Amino acid sequence: MIHPIHTEVVANVKSRDEILSFLFIILTFTSFLKYHQNKEKKQLFYGLIFYFLAFLSKEYAITLLILIPMLLYIVKGSTLKESFISVIPFVLVAAVYLFIRFSIVGKGGTIENPDVLNNPFKFASGSEKWATKIEILNHYLRLLFYPNPLSSDYSYNTIPYTNFADPRVWMSIIIHLSMIAAAVVLFFKRNILSFALAFYLLHLFLVSNFLMDLGATMGERLVYHSSFGFAVMIAVAADWLFKRFSKNPINEGGLTQTAKAESSSLVQSSPSGRLGGASVVGIALGVLITICCGVIIIERNAQWKNDTTLFIADAQTVPNSALVNGNAGKAYIDLSEKPENKSQETELIKKAIYYLNKSVSIHKEYVNGYLNVGVAYFKLKDYDKARANWDIAKEIYPNNPFLKNNLKLMGTVYYNDAMRMGAKQPHEALKLLEKALEVDPNNSDYWYNLGGVSYTVGDFEKARNAWTKTLILDPNNQQAKQGMSALPIKSK
Repeated sequence: MIHPIHTEVVANVKSRDEILSFLFIILTFTSFLKYHQNKEKKQLFYGLIFYFLAFLSKEYAITLLILIPMLLYIVKGSTLKESFISVIPFVLVAAVYLFIRFSIVGKGGTIENPDVLNNPFKFASGSEKWATKIEILNHYLRLLFYPNPLSSDYSYNTIPYTNFADPRVWMSIIIHLSMIAAAVVLFFKRNILSFALAFYLLHLFLVSNFLMDLGATMGERLVYHSSFGFAVMIAVAADWLFKRFSKNPINEGGLTQTAKAESSSLVQSSPSGRLGGASVVGIALGVLITICCGVIIIERNAQWKNDTTLFIADAQTVPNSALVNGNAGKAYIDLSEKPENKSQETELIKKAIYYLNKSVSIHKEYVNGYLNVGVAYFKLKDYDKARANWDIAKEIYPNNPFLKNNLKLMGTVYYNDAMRMGAKQPHEALKLLEKALEVDPNNSDYWYNLGGVSYTVGDFEKARNAWTKTLILDPNNQQAKQGMSALPIKSK
């Protein structure tokens, strides 16, 4: 309950699916075990309903087809045959869900996503993909043991690609194969640790990118279910240690009778209700862990207040993430637009440019990065740099709807500046109008005024071409028609 890695699941609205899935999985276990104990058919009915709801929340529920028989065999002492027969109703529910799912959405998308932010292994070779996926399993394990620092994003290039020459990859292989072997051996010994390991590993497998590409390297929300298995393992290990502590086997043969009596009083509850030594140690460790986790959680919750606070904080945690740097840059742009930050506007925009340039240096095809750095330069009135970045975005994604609006806005700025110059600086006005037409070539007003300024400076051919284009875009433009009639007749 107090593990800091769960902050994202609670604070991120998107992760309601994780919470509901886990809730219905636990309710399924609870109802089914009640049915197994009391043979009340309504409990079985409740269990099947909860199981279907777990599937509707997220497809992690498929793991229960293995975990329910395991729990019966280990905890209830059922035979293997009895355990697997008991799960048949749940198999039928899973079949109904899968039928509904595939009849509605089919197999889903089968085309590889072209953007590395949604296809994190795009630039990795075949062996690098597998090595990186395997090594990432250790990241989850580390965060469960030591949840600091935490991040909302682990996309490209937060976790660099690796290969099988990396000892960390082999360490991950050894650790997780050992966990699998332990789960199998302990299962036949009916040890609850087998269930805990299976709960951890099965849910981890579903988010590991081994079975299918998730579109994400890893995520703290994705280990929410597995963390239950981890918690059970910790609880079982702590229980074993406390029991060992209670027995106090240390140098027992060398203790005097008085010492033995004193030692015994530390580990047993007295008639007056005093806590034994093991209980005191357990409570002390529980309080210590809660305080340590609470400090991290309180700080992390504050960072999750909104997009601005989250991404600015995470830019320090995962400095190699293209997405986080891009979002941090956008956050600084948003801050610069707040009235209370008017005196810091330029400084905030420069910070935005720093993070946005960093994001596009990490991911060369990051369209939103180029769009936003263009916005930042636009706010600084550095229109050439703004347009240069928007041109790059246009090359990558020509039909981006935001790009079209940005270019129109830039065209308006060039046009207004040209109009202010007017007859006083016609040649400069001409250049600005040409720039306006480069970013918004289908604006008939720009073409008409380009014709007017060209006429003023005596470039009749350019005026003729501009007004001709005006009439193509706006056939009823009377001013353009008048302008054309005022032009000298072309010599043959």
